[in-house]
Amino acid sequence: MKGKKPVLDYPCTWVYTVIGSERAMMERAIGEVFQERTCSVTPSRTSAAGTYCSLRVESVVFSDEDRRELFASLSSRIGVKIVL
Repeated sequence: MKGKKPVLDYPCTWVYTVIGSERAMMERAIGEVFQERTCSVTPSRTSAAGTYCSLRVESVVFSDEDRRELFASLSSRIGVKIVL
């Protein structure tokens, strides 16, 4: 199955891990992206030096396009270094 995309049944729950250096900026970015959409945001990890932290964002996505748009929008926000 190498190289094949998994088949997802939409709508489904999807989890993004958002990584950055300032939690407040990341939470603001998540709020801007998800606006009226329901999502849960929970702290995930913090680096040993405290330089980076990550937040787990869980929400329902309605299509592959919807999932990708949320990913791209989160990735482009100030304060967000990486989205997984």
